[in-house]
Amino acid sequence: MFIILDSVTMASFPKTAQVGTIGSSVMAKNKLNYNKQKERFVNMDNSTQNYMEFDKLQWVCNKPLPNVGDEVHVKINGIGRSVVEKYFVEHGFIGLIVQPQNPPTWYIEQNGADSPCHVFPAECLELQVRNEDGQADTEFYDKVLHNK
Repeated sequence: MFIILDSVTMASFPKTAQVGTIGSSVMAKNKLNYNKQKERFVNMDNSTQNYMEFDKLQWVCNKPLPNVGDEVHVKINGIGRSVVEKYFVEHGFIGLIVQPQNPPTWYIEQNGADSPCHVFPAECLELQVRNEDGQADTEFYDKVLHNK
């Protein structure tokens, strides 16, 4: 099964799924679904292509969003130095898709050496919001996340 995410993905996806031993009826069905999706996308007007699922996106950090290509230190699960590849949104919160530079052994065994990971600012050392004592700034996080 595949999901067409955007016009780039659609343009690069083969017209018939390369699924090996799956029968021709499944491949024909995939081709039909692909053509329907492509036709639907081509016929969308600009207002539909600009659809936003959330009224407001939140970057939970007091520092600017890092640029693609910037390095961050992912503290969560000992992932380590990583390069920002792109961004994602989960429940209205903006996160980073990063490529670990030297991931731990467990990560390689579980995901593969070249697998990117999804992280939020609080999971990156240089993006964590800290108070004067060096602790997580609970006042900031309560205000941003819980409107307190």
